[in-house]
Amino acid sequence: MIKVKKDQIIISIQKIIVTIIWFFTIFILLMTTFNIIYIRTPVVGFSMQPTLNATVDDPNEKGDYVYINRFFLGQKNDIVVADVSWNSQYIIKRIVATAEDKLKIYREEDTLYLLVNSDIFYTRSISDTVGDENYGNRNTYENFLDYKDNNPERFDENGFLVLTENELYILGDNWAESYDCSSEGPIQRDDLIGRVDIVIKREDSIYVKLLEKLFDVFKISKYIKIN
Repeated sequence: MIKVKKDQIIISIQKIIVTIIWFFTIFILLMTTFNIIYIRTPVVGFSMQPTLNATVDDPNEKGDYVYINRFFLGQKNDIVVADVSWNSQYIIKRIVATAEDKLKIYREEDTLYLLVNSDIFYTRSISDTVGDENYGNRNTYENFLDYKDNNPERFDENGFLVLTENELYILGDNWAESYDCSSEGPIQRDDLIGRVDIVIKREDSIYVKLLEKLFDVFKISKYIKIN
């Protein structure tokens, strides 16, 4: 009887050990896969407000984190990270137009319109495009007009910028302070680093914050700087 009980205890311990080994094996596989797919980075800069909020100086006020999927097909309206020649850091913006689209930014009274193939992509109030003077000329509408004046060959008879094959047009959601295609023109699809799949907001729950700590401990996902 005692031997039978002892055997049962041994079997139970063996099952627990096997379960623990399986758990950690699956955990490591999942984390390794996640690490291959995603790059993790805090948001820096204000060009994507209010969608994404930047890290601020106050240590009690952490900014948003984003997880960037390196294996994707960037589509219209995706938030993406790109490596462009005209900025020293990677930039995070929204795709508003893709290859062979036509786009135009124009003003009617106090409202700005972004048209893509004659459809309204989104609007902005003039009052929402007054940026910090320390950022210089970052007004998306004014930048678009300047680019049109300097590159008239890229526009059709109706004032639409025509994208060619493999070109993308990306803009920050904050038209007051965004260094993007409005001043520099379209980018190439090859400039993209990845698509933002996951956003962890600064006000998210304690469970999300614990997940962040776990990622820090195990050094899961790489960091890059974005602006």
